[in-house]
Amino acid sequence: RTGGDRETAYARATESVPSRRPGTAAEAGEAVAWLASPASSYVNGAVLALDGGASVVDVATLAFA
Repeated sequence: RTGGDRETAYARATESVPSRRPGTAAEAGEAVAWLASPASSYVNGAVLALDGGASVVDVATLAFA
């Protein structure tokens, strides 16, 4: 164990995410619903990153933003 409470753990885990918060189950569900709908019929073989923007930033420079 590293110690600390849930809020501290969330704060540490999300400090390098541009959205600065964890995603919700509802947000993930909306993405799944869209992928399962006719609206996404042209999407094939793509990876949909539900990561709050973490995959498109340089984490090392985020502290200076």
